[in-house]
Amino acid sequence: TFLKNRKNPGQTKYIVPELQPILEETHGCMLYQEQVMQVCRSLAGFTFGHADLVRRAMAKKKQAEMEKEEVGFLAGCKENGIAEYHAREIFDLMREFAKYAFNKSHAVAYAVLAYRTAYLKAHYPRIFMCALMNTAYGSREKIAEYAEDCAEMGIRILPPQINRSDVLFCEDGEHIRFGLAAIKNIGTLLASRIVAERNAEPFRSVDDFLSRLSQHLGIRAAESLVYAGALDGLNASRGSILATLEHALEQLTKLRLGHAEGQLGMFDSPSDGGMLSLQLSEVETLSDAQRLTAEKEYTGLYLSGHPLDRFAPYRKANGIPSARDLHASLEDGSRKQKSTVKLLGMITEKRTRTTKKNETMAFVAAEDTTGSFELIVFPRTLAEHGKELTVGAVLVLEGEAETAPSFDGSRPSELKMILKNVCIPDTNTPPESAILKQEKSPAAPRSLYLKATSANKDKIDRAIAIARSVPGSARILVYFEAEKKLRAVKDATCLPDEDLLEDLKALLGDANVAVK
Repeated sequence: TFLKNRKNPGQTKYIVPELQPILEETHGCMLYQEQVMQVCRSLAGFTFGHADLVRRAMAKKKQAEMEKEEVGFLAGCKENGIAEYHAREIFDLMREFAKYAFNKSHAVAYAVLAYRTAYLKAHYPRIFMCALMNTAYGSREKIAEYAEDCAEMGIRILPPQINRSDVLFCEDGEHIRFGLAAIKNIGTLLASRIVAERNAEPFRSVDDFLSRLSQHLGIRAAESLVYAGALDGLNASRGSILATLEHALEQLTKLRLGHAEGQLGMFDSPSDGGMLSLQLSEVETLSDAQRLTAEKEYTGLYLSGHPLDRFAPYRKANGIPSARDLHASLEDGSRKQKSTVKLLGMITEKRTRTTKKNETMAFVAAEDTTGSFELIVFPRTLAEHGKELTVGAVLVLEGEAETAPSFDGSRPSELKMILKNVCIPDTNTPPESAILKQEKSPAAPRSLYLKATSANKDKIDRAIAIARSVPGSARILVYFEAEKKLRAVKDATCLPDEDLLEDLKALLGDANVAVK
């Protein structure tokens, strides 16, 4: 070409002398936008402003504008004594380059930023993910997306706790603690007040928490904290707190107003200061499904388990892949696109639309414990199984699965399925029963024992929280060495797998963690 003889680089001939220093700077292989401006000014006599218009058209990939600029470029080159065929060749190169042009300084800045980001994620994963989640704490969709990334990196998102959480997401041992401000109806102002009050003195009970925060706490915010599990560490069940919450806040308001007016009741002590005394029931009135649904609504995540956890033996016994594994197998080619497969999922959203034939079809969102996917339900299938496709239903979904580019371009591809058949998972099938019997056998772990010593007693609450973040059926018991008493942690269970035991032993010491 006129730029460089690619077969014989040493024989490169520069047609226009003014181009030589520009081309030598880029080794004759690429023109950057800044250099395009210089070409326009040197060859066609464009002003800085006119040359910048050409640069802008290239940067925005506007081919139509480039066509318009060709006429002026050729005319300018002719006035400067440059042959028309040379001028056309030069402009053709610029036009072609407009398809992939990128500002050099901008590209360098992107590269530096990408390198620094990758370095931080590789070497400081928890700090990096905390910072990333804190940039999007107002978006539950983004938080859920980043939580999936954390799970792939072996980092758990621990439930919020008023005695442990910060205003935003923060490191907690080897994992990340959910930030108070990311809970629905809890802003940064209220979260900051909770943290400041907690730092002055930890909250000892639900009564203590409500008494100290009642002036800033409305019923909606208080319910949000309970549903999100932020008060779980205060030895009271979520259902029992919710049952008395409205009455408690009303009582505190009356106490506060009475003290403000200098009035005391007959049985009030001047030193009470508006403290509350609640009689909480020990009975949990929320089912597991209600608890998990509320967690998802108020935090965007299932923090203490997943509604599909109890179906894990069924999925395993019937060889049903997870959404993540199916997506990976379709992407790497180990499974053909549009293969007929089964998935076990929970319906999270359902949208219907009318086709051109005036028939009703549906687009249904579903998820399992590893990810989400979309179901395309054509009219015939919808007529047959529409009643079963309700939000919250757990179903075995059979159809043709494939991956397709995501609508907003935020992810490389999404998992989609053209639904053909639906059935309700039968948890009493022989494979399932066998697995359940095996899990309930005497050899299976029943309880997790933690020993509180003088050296680790300040870490026991944290250990319990870590254990509770791994949902399971094993009880959690704490032996207090100084008192020589064994106590069960109320409303707390876990799955004492190897990873959890390693985390707890690293925190409390090997001799202070056992499973029996």
